[in-house]
Amino acid sequence: MRSAAACILAASLAAQPADRSARWRDDLTRLSRILKAEQYAFPKRYDVSAFDAEITALERDAATLTDPDITLRLMRLVAGAKDGHSRVVVPVFGPFRRLPLTVEWFADGLAVMSAAPEYADALGLRVTRIGRMTPEQVLAAAAPYIAHENEFGLRAESPGYLTVLEVLQAVGAADASGRVTLTLVRADGSSMEISVAPGNPLRWTTVSALDASHTPVDVSRRHPDQRFYWFEYLRDSHAMYVQYNTCQNDPTRPFAAFVRDALAAADRERVDRWIVDLRRNSGGMNRVIKPLTEGLAGRSAHQPVFVLIGGATFSAAIENAMELKRKLHATLVGEPTGGKPNIYGNPRTLTLPNSQLKVQYSTAFVKHVSDGDPLAIDPDIRISLTLADVLAGRDPVLNAALAR
Repeated sequence: MRSAAACILAASLAAQPADRSARWRDDLTRLSRILKAEQYAFPKRYDVSAFDAEITALERDAATLTDPDITLRLMRLVAGAKDGHSRVVVPVFGPFRRLPLTVEWFADGLAVMSAAPEYADALGLRVTRIGRMTPEQVLAAAAPYIAHENEFGLRAESPGYLTVLEVLQAVGAADASGRVTLTLVRADGSSMEISVAPGNPLRWTTVSALDASHTPVDVSRRHPDQRFYWFEYLRDSHAMYVQYNTCQNDPTRPFAAFVRDALAAADRERVDRWIVDLRRNSGGMNRVIKPLTEGLAGRSAHQPVFVLIGGATFSAAIENAMELKRKLHATLVGEPTGGKPNIYGNPRTLTLPNSQLKVQYSTAFVKHVSDGDPLAIDPDIRISLTLADVLAGRDPVLNAALAR
């Protein structure tokens, strides 16, 4: 006798379209229906006739298009809403192939920051060509595939796209060979070329600026694996540094408990200022920061607050930066945020049942600025980070906050 679970599985399999193109058509129909019903202001965000025409074309051509081709076209289609929350999440694995290195933008260009051991010679070198294109040309060509609201958000979000082989092929930076040629420049001005093939390395080597005791000189990079939050008292500067990387509670240490520990540590020391670093914070729930805002309310008059922001500061983190400035008279330091203060938010994620692609879309709009729609929150003190700064273990943004 068949079990209930087996019956359910059999019924589920029977309900799925039988062939690949039919499965894609099922996903496309579902995507169109959900976005039109649930995405905030869908008719105002997209050219509806163009949207429908692209869905129809994909349904018609599904049998002849590859999975990467369809995925790329969906990435471009959904990103047309022009908000950072409306996007096809780039799959970690199939259908795309990734180069075994990571890159990062700095004020002076794009650089290799980690790599598989066989490409270790590229670490810390500036990229001047990807194929025959400059990194800036590749970025401009890839921009339609990347959900973003301004140039700072585009640069912050793009590194994860610029190492996807199929994206590079789509924009003309790589050919059909399956390898990508990178031209790199060393600090002395000499150049080298490497030919990189996709791969999933078990080990990585990473750029790290170390002093004699093998401790990162740049305070902000001391705990790269801490994705929630951490604090450190900077004794030489009499400053309490808080790195707040996501607007979520760490399940092992809720933010309220973390703040109590930070305030207690501050009470044991001489603290002349607080530094709240939001440069790696892409959002979450804006209310999570409330214990810190309330905890600093009685201190900010004699312990001024500085908030570090940049292109990766997005969504709820932008709201947090505005709140700290409004309530605590905080000084914003760094680069403009990666999103607008008038925010499309409350995102939902749709998982397409056949392809398993995840599509995120915004369901609400919050207007924080009534007299206009600025592209970003600008810092009070604008400071940019260069590759040379990172390689030397300097953090000019933090230093600017400490010097005030």
